[in-house]
Amino acid sequence: MKKILFTIVCLMFAGAAFAQTPAETCACDCCKGTEKCVCCEGGQDCECECCKNSEVCTCECCNKKAASVLRATPAYDEPGQIVEAIVAQYPGKIVLVDLWATWCTSCLAAMKTMEPIKPWLKEHDVVFVYLSMHNSDPAKYGTMAEEIGGEHYLLKDKAEEDAMFAHLGRTGLPTYFIFDREGKLARKQVGYKMLGNDGLKAEVEKLQ
Repeated sequence: MKKILFTIVCLMFAGAAFAQTPAETCACDCCKGTEKCVCCEGGQDCECECCKNSEVCTCECCNKKAASVLRATPAYDEPGQIVEAIVAQYPGKIVLVDLWATWCTSCLAAMKTMEPIKPWLKEHDVVFVYLSMHNSDPAKYGTMAEEIGGEHYLLKDKAEEDAMFAHLGRTGLPTYFIFDREGKLARKQVGYKMLGNDGLKAEVEKLQ
């Protein structure tokens, strides 16, 4: 009986010691030694500093979470230059801007087609920016953005949308803008079929 009690006590202490084992720390620049999340393993609901960095870091612990960020549109001086103002938030990066809407079935189909090459694009320093039309369904927008991942912006109204199209030229959905590291437009493409995964990778390779 004493041996059994002794064994139980030993197991209890061992379990406590295991629970108190400190988490691993990440040495990448963006995490700056913060703990890897060992409880949720970088799950989508995790708010730890390490997981929050998943969109800017390619380290193993950050990449456990495919984060999406809903951002307020930045201020801009010239009418319609919202896309340029957004791209300016990511200096030194290759920026892929995807014009879409929650109701646009071809937009969503293109996103699924692109999904397999996203890791490759991330490795080549591409930032995914999704700019949604003002009339996207507000009940679906947040959830869909979370599933898509990347950086998300929402046009506030039809006036802002019309000004953008007056500046960029009227276009359909989806439309893609690829900006180089200096913030200059490298390519505009209406629809994804004419670009495709291979075409997108080729455009990105030109900008390396």
